[in-house]
Amino acid sequence: MSYLSTTCPHCHVPHVSFQSVGQHVDLHNPLRVTVFFYCKHCHRGISVLVNRQGNLDLHVIDQDLARVINCKINDIQPKENGVLPEYLPEKISSLYQQADDNLRREHWDACGAMCRKILDLTAKEYSKKNKLQEKIDDMAERNLITQQLKEWSHVIRLDGNDASHDDFDQPTAESIFEFMHMFVLYMHTMPGMLKAKREQIEQPK
Repeated sequence: MSYLSTTCPHCHVPHVSFQSVGQHVDLHNPLRVTVFFYCKHCHRGISVLVNRQGNLDLHVIDQDLARVINCKINDIQPKENGVLPEYLPEKISSLYQQADDNLRREHWDACGAMCRKILDLTAKEYSKKNKLQEKIDDMAERNLITQQLKEWSHVIRLDGNDASHDDFDQPTAESIFEFMHMFVLYMHTMPGMLKAKREQIEQPK
């Protein structure tokens, strides 16, 4: 069977070995082949689109697909990296990437903890209250966040605080990551976009 060494988009292990499990030949163009692989570390799959010359069976050959002569890898799905929101402060950006990485690696509790830390650091910039709960309520009372965003923030606060519990599972981690994503878009990305647009408009002609 063919194999491939690349970074896994699921578990993020670099140079991990993938083993082929099958292939699909394009009926309209037999030189285009999609080869399916599974990661030997996390056992999740990827698909690799290849242009070949001739009728070489790319699934059964005992070679590294990237080194097969007269074959060119055109695409690998899914992609390894997610999309990082723009205009995040350096510290928030680092924590966001850690949360995203932990979610992909299925480290649910670590993802939850990072989401809560993002919320906490952002709230400290806008409120002088002592506790995070008070900061969130204070921001909502001053119309710095919407009522819906206030409710989401409390979800992140409570679930992120409980991330060490045994019942902290995948749906919980995915939900609070989605909430956190909306939170940073509202608090950092949108203001950054507006500032950039305003500076562009105010530039002298």
